[in-house]
Amino acid sequence: MKKTKRMAARMRNMSEGFPLLFDPRTPVLFVLGGVLLSMVSSACYDLLLLWLGESWLTYVITGLGSVVLLAGVVLAIYVVASTHKRPSTILGPEERASQRPGLVLFLSPGTGKADEQALRWHQPRLQHVWLLFTDEVERDGKVERLVADCRQKDVQVYPLRITNPRDAEEARAVVSTALAEAERRGLKRGDLYVDITSCLRPSAVGATLACSQTRHDIEYMVSHYEKGQLVSEKSEAMEITLSAPPSQEGSV
Repeated sequence: MKKTKRMAARMRNMSEGFPLLFDPRTPVLFVLGGVLLSMVSSACYDLLLLWLGESWLTYVITGLGSVVLLAGVVLAIYVVASTHKRPSTILGPEERASQRPGLVLFLSPGTGKADEQALRWHQPRLQHVWLLFTDEVERDGKVERLVADCRQKDVQVYPLRITNPRDAEEARAVVSTALAEAERRGLKRGDLYVDITSCLRPSAVGATLACSQTRHDIEYMVSHYEKGQLVSEKSEAMEITLSAPPSQEGSV
């Protein structure tokens, strides 16, 4: 049993080390691998000439054999590529986001940004919005302005502070709080988006983790800017649907 394990370990080490001979990122081994491959192919060709003799028939057989071998390699690569199962991912295909009554929205400093475009996108149906903001955004006066604007349009607004936008776990907890509140207010899966356009990458990771636990959808704005200003007519919201891997389907 131990001998079998040692043999398997050796084979695994060989399979991991062999590709280094043909990896340009290891120049010495790459050159050595090319030289060895050239020597092997030259030796095989010379052996074939010794076996068949040097004649026109030998060259025909060698040429046809090379073509057949190349075709076989290409066919094998195609078969492996077409039958190989790709690992399941949590992020599904993106499509244009629909308008929904609920929105969890990360804010960024400044006016005329993607977060405000997201509010405009959902405005016809928007009833509840959770504004996730940092101290920088609050000092900018943006939170107060957007809260007043939402209330004027009869949209229920719930500001939520994020102390460290580079803390993925904090973002996950804050988004989870917003999603739990949304469910208490009757917003089911498919009734809201979590918009991650204006948050930093760690916060986007945290938001994605929160949505993966509840199967809520994520959106981001594809924003078009001209002279530093966002052009609403050329910007749109895109949806990323979170779907469980096949082995987990039905267990969520």
